[in-house]
Amino acid sequence: NQRRKEAKKAQVEAEFEELSEEPAAGGFPVPPLDLPHYHGVQHKEIPSGTN
Repeated sequence: NQRRKEAKKAQVEAEFEELSEEPAAGGFPVPPLDLPHYHGVQHKEIPSGTN
């Protein structure tokens, strides 16, 4: 379970790095600790996804 959590964290961090390169992400500076919550909220608000 711990291994899965670490993998998820790495995935979220990688996706956030991609998002922060996009202009739209510039308006939403998010501290690393808040990232998992922000990531979850973003997917709920944007069902189609940004990929």
